Amino acid sequence: MSKGKYENLEPVTLGTRTSRSCSTRRHDRRVEGRRAHPPQHGLERAAVRGVDGAFAARRERADGVDHRLPLYHIFSLTANCLLFMKLGAQNILIANPRDFPGFVKELAKYRFTFFSGVNTLFNALLNTPGFDRIDFSALKVSLGGGMAVQGAVAERWKQVTGNTLTQAWGLTETSPAACINRFDAPEFTGSIGLPISSTIITIRDDDGNVLPVRQSGEICVEGPQVMRGYWNRPDETEKVMIDGRILRTGDIGYMDEDGYVFIEDRKKDMILVSGFNVYPNEVEGVAVTHPGVLEAAAVAQSDERAGEVVALFVVKKDPALTEDALIDHCRKSLTGYKVRSGCISATSCPRPTSARSCAANSRTS
Repeated sequence: MSKGKYENLEPVTLGTRTSRSCSTRRHDRRVEGRRAHPPQHGLERAAVRGVDGAFAARRERADGVDHRLPLYHIFSLTANCLLFMKLGAQNILIANPRDFPGFVKELAKYRFTFFSGVNTLFNALLNTPGFDRIDFSALKVSLGGGMAVQGAVAERWKQVTGNTLTQAWGLTETSPAACINRFDAPEFTGSIGLPISSTIITIRDDDGNVLPVRQSGEICVEGPQVMRGYWNRPDETEKVMIDGRILRTGDIGYMDEDGYVFIEDRKKDMILVSGFNVYPNEVEGVAVTHPGVLEAAAVAQSDERAGEVVALFVVKKDPALTEDALIDHCRKSLTGYKVRSGCISATSCPRPTSARSCAANSRTS
């Protein structure tokens, strides 16, 4: 941060407005800018009113906001820093979120009303001694984004905090919001919610055709918050834009009859077992319901007969957990081709590291 004050930053004008450059972990490319002009300002104001309304309905203010995610990540920059700065709330910056005991000690000093994070963060905190003794009486909104929130994690979060995890979804290319659930939803459903104001969500096949309700395909976004393209990368832009205005997100999912969107996984992470699609999130979601599992990551492993099979890497909560016990647990909820005997391996990784990253490292080691 100390080096930043010496940087010479110049605005980049694109037609009638100036772009913002930011990032998420999913892309290393710079986003050039957004498509629409006046509607985007209205969209930003609507987002502020929506969050403010969640607290106003309870005659509360958003006084304390946990701020753990890095500010260079667009989720943290918008959903934490800029949004709650606009609302006049106090942002609580956690400088070293990898120190979970220190994180819990710092949280205990405040009566925070809003908490945002990702699945691995929620899971790690729930497994940190002392977290369940924090005073959560002021907590009104828990927002999960950045990656799919697992049902087992959401269930335990509500048990400990008394607050339902609200899942939202977006990406750098959508500035970043695209879908969000109602803040007053009584239970976690696994959905990423409904499209936000002025936004159209469609589910499409590889040829760009819109698919019917509950049929899986690539989630596509159209709206004033969608980028114009990747900075100086027209070739990459062409790969993800349909008619220059509809963004292919690379996420696979479906929409139900009420318009709620559900993510299954990233398209590039899908495992093809004997012609059948297997989504790692589904396998991981079942694995972590075992009481002996802390984190899980499913990845593709080459196989002469099936082409690919599922390899599951786990961070154990219970050292006595065996491979056979975990396989039997997964088979109760998953079809046979999603669980292959001998393809589930165990590894130990530092808890701050995501399990899927550990799995990827294990494959290359």
